[in-house]
Amino acid sequence: MTLQKGQQHVLPERDFADLYALYFRREKGEAVSGRAQAVSHYSSYFWGLIYWCQVRKEVPDSEAELQL
Repeated sequence: MTLQKGQQHVLPERDFADLYALYFRREKGEAVSGRAQAVSHYSSYFWGLIYWCQVRKEVPDSEAELQL
């Protein structure tokens, strides 16, 4: 599944918590893609945002800052 430009997908808070935990397990080398897909078909998009926030140690202030 692909989000088109301008489309948004809201991730429920509980699902975010699940993906957030899976992200760190994935970083340690654990295969979690099946579990992540069960939480959200867009897990890779949310992992990208989690990664961005971890590297920058901050939450982006605006959509413009997401343009890397």
